[in-house]
Amino acid sequence: MIVGGCQSASNPYFNGPRDNIILARRYQRSASPIAMVTRQARLAEFPNPIDREGGVPFEILCEDHNGTYLLPFLCHWTVSEWRNAATGEAIDARVIGWRMSKGY
Repeated sequence: MIVGGCQSASNPYFNGPRDNIILARRYQRSASPIAMVTRQARLAEFPNPIDREGGVPFEILCEDHNGTYLLPFLCHWTVSEWRNAATGEAIDARVIGWRMSKGY
């Protein structure tokens, strides 16, 4: 398999069949799809029935048009909204799951 037209008399860096094999393997690795975690698998890590006690730090899972993401900071629940545990700033995101902190 010749990848990228490297086999050429005018290409001083081409070393023959060995380069073709190396390039083919590199191409195969980069062309394979990355395994993505499904939404359901991600949600399974966040058992929502845990009571959202005020002032207790939680890791929260959010979702937007790109998918799900874990906020890089702890949050706590107030009367009607999630807030950053360190700054007190309100979280402007769609929260779909929460779990007790894993020891930040």
